[in-house]
Parts: sequence; C-alpha cells; structure tokens
Amino acid sequence: MLDWTVPGSTAQVCLAAVLTYSSLAKMSGLGAFREVLLRLGAGGLARPLAVAVITAELCAGVMLLAVPEAWWPRALVVLLALGFAGAGVRALALREQVHCNCFGTGGGGSAPLGRRQLALLPAWLAAAGLAQAGAPGWDAERGLAVLAVLLIACTGLRLVPAVRALRTLRAERAAFAESTGIGAEDPTRAKEMALR
Repeated sequence: MLDWTVPGSTAQVCLAAVLTYSSLAKMSGLGAFREVLLRLGAGGLARPLAVAVITAELCAGVMLLAVPEAWWPRALVVLLALGFAGAGVRALALREQVHCNCFGTGGGGSAPLGRRQLALLPAWLAAAGLAQAGAPGWDAERGLAVLAVLLIACTGLRLVPAVRALRTLRAERAAFAESTGIGAEDPTRAKEMALR
C-alpha cells in the first residue's frame, strides 16, 4: 500500500502558499481586482465578491496549515478552483480580453483570463485530491510556523519590485540634482559638518 503522506503534505503546503500569496497580493490591489470582476459582469456585487474571494483564499491558505487534517479547507480549494475556471469561461464567453488580477498584478496583469484558468483546473483538483489522500499529520503549532515562513517569503517577493523602484528613484534623483543643482549637497558644507 502506498504512503501518500509526503506527496499529500507537499501538495497541501503548495496550495497554502499559492492561496496565501494570491490573497495578500489581491488585498493590496483590491480596486484592480474589483475592476476585473466588474468586467466579468459582477455589477454591484463586484466589491463584496472581491472581498469574499480574498477572504476565502486567505482562509483556505491559513487553514490548510493550521488544521491540516480537516477536510473543509481542501473542499474550499476545490470551490475556489471551480470559481477560477468559471471566471475563465466567462471571460472567453465575453470575447474580449479581461486581464487577470490573479496575484495582485492589477487590471493589466500578465495574461488574460480564459484558457489558462481552464487548463489549471485539473492541477488544482489533483493537488487538492493528493492533499486529501495524504492529509498531513502535523499539529497547529507546526502549521502556523510554516505559515510564518510563507508570510516572510510572500513579503520578500513583494519587496523585490519595491527595492528596484527605490533604486531607480534614487538614481533619477541623483541625476536631477546633478543636472540642475537642486538638491545637490554643497561640498564645502559637507566638509564643515564632517569636522564637527
């Protein structure tokens, strides 16, 4: 008989990581996510639906780690996956490009909704099924420790573009100061301050 614990635990951690990152990224781009839902035809329900999707993703991500043996977080993953595929079908039916805000990338995200969401549905279902077949046996304390590591990793991933932008701004500020003299440091004053 096969032991599904290791592949099941791996699938569960991967699902938790993807859903946690996705929910946190959408939180920072709530307006853009709402716009995606509006373009899909959600109308006045776009804002509450956006909040509900983000909450469901975060809840599933956290609970997959905090209560790993419970079946309902994996069932929530299946519902979310069906919702993602449904959004893909809706986008294809509209016959216009609705750009995905899947990971908080904004309305001009990297790819339009549609075929990709349909293609990923079997992967979501397989990962949830694998996690169910080999439900992890760790306790809540270990699960929350893994969650802490995931949150640190998510923060690091979100900081990389911010650090790049900061470096660009510094370089532009230095170039502006050099070309205009505005904001440039007076070398004589700098020497006087260094002597004090």
